[in-house]
Amino acid sequence: MDIIVLNNENITEYEDYIAPDAAENLSREYYRGLVVCDDTEPLAALIWELIYYEDYDNDTEAKLIWIKVSDDAAYKDLLNEYSEMARRDGVVRTSFEFSDDELKEYKDLLADEGFKIKEQEGSDLMFTVGDLKLLRIAKLLKTPSYICNLGMLKNRSFRRGIVDCVYNIKRRLPEDIIRLPMEWFEPEISCYEESDGDSNGFLLIHKCPSGRLKIELLADWGPDAKKELVHMIAFTLKRAFEIYPDDTEIILHRFDEPSRKLAGYFFPQLKGNVGIFGTRTE
Repeated sequence: MDIIVLNNENITEYEDYIAPDAAENLSREYYRGLVVCDDTEPLAALIWELIYYEDYDNDTEAKLIWIKVSDDAAYKDLLNEYSEMARRDGVVRTSFEFSDDELKEYKDLLADEGFKIKEQEGSDLMFTVGDLKLLRIAKLLKTPSYICNLGMLKNRSFRRGIVDCVYNIKRRLPEDIIRLPMEWFEPEISCYEESDGDSNGFLLIHKCPSGRLKIELLADWGPDAKKELVHMIAFTLKRAFEIYPDDTEIILHRFDEPSRKLAGYFFPQLKGNVGIFGTRTE
């Protein structure tokens, strides 16, 4: 069997085997992937993200985001090669959170590889454009003229705004937010708070190959940040209502306290799917 390191150039060779929403992340700086194949077809694959990779204040960790296994022997080879790659990247701890039913099926296989596993509510909250139409904020008729869709911002100003965001927002942000191109985000529903030609805040949304919309960043560092966050949310809701059908799914990843508060404020009764969580020391 052959073990192949996945990247943005060769991932299309395995598009029938690897989930598109996972595969597209291999174009990003801190994502890695492996596939094990025999002479004719892939037998196992894994994609993961490096956490704190260039953060000198924290140990490097890895988070598995997707796995598929069609052969037990290939799975062993896959995990052995993963461990070697993780070692080279300085990973000290690996974790995963799987809420999709097809991924939860690998609970026992992962436990056999030394992962300590528990079940609890998942971090991802899923809702639809139709659900958003029921929110009180959806009735906010006007948003200020300085809340603009991302398509109006020049790339150089976008890059400067992201740097300002990283400098001013004192909480964890997506690991590679400073490296993601502006094209990663939907220009018509993503937005920013304009201030003298620059930006004081962003609401950035990515459209996955599946058609799902994923909220990647919501942050404001201007003098009236809380009010402008509401304005940006209202702006994005209105554009989403105009562009997307009611059954379009939206993902909010509750990875820190602000994102959990946001979810609790708008959807106090909504819960995430029960998932399996695993960790092991490398």
